[in-house]
Amino acid sequence: GGPIPDILQQALLPVVDYDHCSQRDWWGATVKRSMVCAGGDIRSVCNGDSGGPLNCQGADGRWYVHGVASFVSGFGCNTLKKPSVFTRVSAFNSWIQQTISENSVSGFQ
Repeated sequence: GGPIPDILQQALLPVVDYDHCSQRDWWGATVKRSMVCAGGDIRSVCNGDSGGPLNCQGADGRWYVHGVASFVSGFGCNTLKKPSVFTRVSAFNSWIQQTISENSVSGFQ
């Protein structure tokens, strides 16, 4: 809860594995394998964050968009056993690549 900030915010959100996130007393069947859970009862996505990135650092040291903020608990932000849920970008890699190739202008990518 609280007011939406005027300044861009960031937080370290631990990724919660699918087995925990899909437990009945967590998100249960609501969460799918095409989603990734992160955060928890201290930090989470909140009002105005939908569509924002979940960036993860790869083994090569580069940062990648691993998820796109989707939803939080209807009970509010930072709810115990209700981590933020993101759309898992890798679940849509083929669609992303196809869309890029179909819409690329020669010489630009």
